[in-house]
Amino acid sequence: MNCVQVALLLALETIHVALSIWLIDYYLVENYGNIQVLQSATWLTTATFVTGFLIDLLVYFYFMWRIWIFAEKLWIVVFMGFIGISRSAIGIAAAFLSVFRPTWVSYLVNDKDLILISNSLFIVGDVFSAAIMAFHLNKSRESILSSARTDTLLNRLLTFAVAAGSLTVLVDIIALIFTLAEPVSLGFTGPVLIQTRLYANSLLASLNLRKTNAQAFENAVELSTLPIQFAHQNEPSEVSTETGRGTFSRKVRSAR
Repeated sequence: MNCVQVALLLALETIHVALSIWLIDYYLVENYGNIQVLQSATWLTTATFVTGFLIDLLVYFYFMWRIWIFAEKLWIVVFMGFIGISRSAIGIAAAFLSVFRPTWVSYLVNDKDLILISNSLFIVGDVFSAAIMAFHLNKSRESILSSARTDTLLNRLLTFAVAAGSLTVLVDIIALIFTLAEPVSLGFTGPVLIQTRLYANSLLASLNLRKTNAQAFENAVELSTLPIQFAHQNEPSEVSTETGRGTFSRKVRSAR
């Protein structure tokens, strides 16, 4: 299963990078200074963003599967599946609509609501996935026998979930801010492209960390749980210290 996901992700990533380079060459090299071309979208821009949204959907489904392993709650899977499909479908629809508008400005004015809804759903989905993963990882401490090994593994998984989720949410918020602050600008597309890279890297990092987490689990030091045993008290005349005879021994000797 993981091999299929990685192969599909690498294929989509290769296509996305190729389209991004082609897009930059088309607008900034081949048609440099051509105002008419710069003011309108092409099928190349649509294909680039559609590929990015497919990468987002693939990665989100992967983390949905990971959360299902921990939580095993159907409503979580249904909700995440709805959010993931909805936000990617709306983003793809908005990308296709850009081709049918005469200019970027007309597209941003007429289809702004779709862009805002897609951005908002990305924030909701990423916040929910990170929060629900962190919640169930922390909750699992109560259902398993606590030890140094399990605590180390859970802490590492919890740190990754919170860090990756926070980073993607931050980029989602930046994209939304650009959309609201610059309603007739394409500034929001920059964070969207970065977001695709973050999603892909988070999936690959999650898979690569499995070996490191396994090593950390095996190398964690377990504290001894042997009961404490107290030595029997000796006679006062036999008590001694590391520096010489004990106090009681000296008292007995002086009394004699």
